[in-house]
Amino acid sequence: MLWFIIGILCVLIDRLSKMYVANNFAQGQSIPVINNVFNITYHRNNGAAFSMLRGKTSFLTVTTIIIIIAALVYIIVKRPKHNLLLMSLTLILSGAVGNLIDRIRDGAVVDFLDFKLINFPVFNVADCAIVIGGILLFIYVLKFSESGNIKDDGKKDIQSGE
Repeated sequence: MLWFIIGILCVLIDRLSKMYVANNFAQGQSIPVINNVFNITYHRNNGAAFSMLRGKTSFLTVTTIIIIIAALVYIIVKRPKHNLLLMSLTLILSGAVGNLIDRIRDGAVVDFLDFKLINFPVFNVADCAIVIGGILLFIYVLKFSESGNIKDDGKKDIQSGE
């Protein structure tokens, strides 16, 4: 239940922040928060990360739906108990849902977090959730699947080798 609440909160924060920017900024408008470091810049992205697959909204929508369904089926069938795995899946799912809502509703994702210091592409809260979730999943796999045998609690079964 905790993971469900965290996921809902992530989606809400993403939606509210995107609505605020879309309702209060003109597209392309940029306001410095920290000069030459970080701006809030309203941008619409009809592609994926770094504007890859620009204009392929249908493909991205279907792919996202498949990923969401696969992750949910995994959670329901496997019922993982390891907190790191659950947190990673929760963040990936909530970020995917946040961006999916934009794609279905508007055909593009609202981006607004703009780090000027490193000239990074503009992104949003859902993107942050997906990236952090992906990093946590990577750590989980590295730490708990040395030979590919992972128990639900993240511990290896020494006697059976599983």
